[in-house]
Amino acid sequence: MLDMAPQDRVIALYEAMAGDTRAMLAAARAQDWDALVTLEAACAAHVARLQRDEPELTLSSRQRERKSALVTQMLADDGELRRLIADRMTQLTNEMNSANTERKLSRAYGS
Repeated sequence: MLDMAPQDRVIALYEAMAGDTRAMLAAARAQDWDALVTLEAACAAHVARLQRDEPELTLSSRQRERKSALVTQMLADDGELRRLIADRMTQLTNEMNSANTERKLSRAYGS
């Protein structure tokens, strides 16, 4: 990637982020939450590089179109990812509430 033009490196970072987001979605669908966390860290590293490198660049119209398509894809994947994570959080909350209720009943009735 170092031998690329700066604008091409930025597009490559967007491509990598889109791949990370797609992999995060696949991990969430498979309920592989550990993989999701690892992939999220990789994506965050790409975001940090973009925040540092992109503001100084002017992209060609072709590059802007590619960036737009990648961002659109990432937003769609992110929307479904957020839904899956929210469902998982609801499930965990319900499990915790159930465990708390069982513990209270056990204490109250001494089983």
